[in-house]
Amino acid sequence: VFGTTWDQLPALLETAHTVFVATGAPHVVVDEETFAPVAHSLMVFDLSVPRNVCPSVEAQSHVTLVNL
Repeated sequence: VFGTTWDQLPALLETAHTVFVATGAPHVVVDEETFAPVAHSLMVFDLSVPRNVCPSVEAQSHVTLVNL
């Protein structure tokens, strides 16, 4: 959701089923702790180069991670 802040992310993930990550950060900004509280299935697309989603996120059974 455009115009949101990072501290709002946990609340947004409670209702999301698909997440697109695309930032200009030169490092990982989303890690496995970000998705740990989510109880439902999530499809996460990391469109960033370099990656902004830690690859270990996919170790969680409810998260499917797709990288660019």
